[in-house]
Amino acid sequence: YSINHNFFSKINNEEKAYFLGLMYTDGNVHNDKNVMQLGFQEKDKIILEEFKKRMRSSHTIRFIDKKKYNPKHQNIFSFEFTSKQMKKDLITHGCTPKKSFLVRYPKNLHSSLDRHFIRGVIDGDGSILHKGAVNIASGAIKFLQDIKEIISDHLNISDKIQVSTKKGRNFF
Repeated sequence: YSINHNFFSKINNEEKAYFLGLMYTDGNVHNDKNVMQLGFQEKDKIILEEFKKRMRSSHTIRFIDKKKYNPKHQNIFSFEFTSKQMKKDLITHGCTPKKSFLVRYPKNLHSSLDRHFIRGVIDGDGSILHKGAVNIASGAIKFLQDIKEIISDHLNISDKIQVSTKKGRNFF
């Protein structure tokens, strides 16, 4: 398979920051292999197609029929790709294996790319609620606090942002 192995080497534009946010939330960096995976519900396949295109990858996007086993589940599309360099770069940017409870905001992300990274985080593990409120779920409360601080600094609205825990999950 072909792929741009250096896609995540430098997070220096909007698209890379956005896709890094997606990898932080819905991505998986395997612990013992040079394999990464990003999966979405059937309706969001277009995001995977765009990710694949931007990375110039020939890997396939695979359909997984979850409803076959349980009608209450959502079918998904999964994009799995292999690259030793990309795994190294993702880990350098803080997107590590077993990151769910340990992930932190990327240290070396230029502030001009914060909103694009956070947009990727919201598309991965967030939702827009009534009256424009944003909800992000994460097992890593420090990650959410970092996002809160960045948004507060950019928008000067710290009194309207909360990080809370609900049923073992942390929410922003």
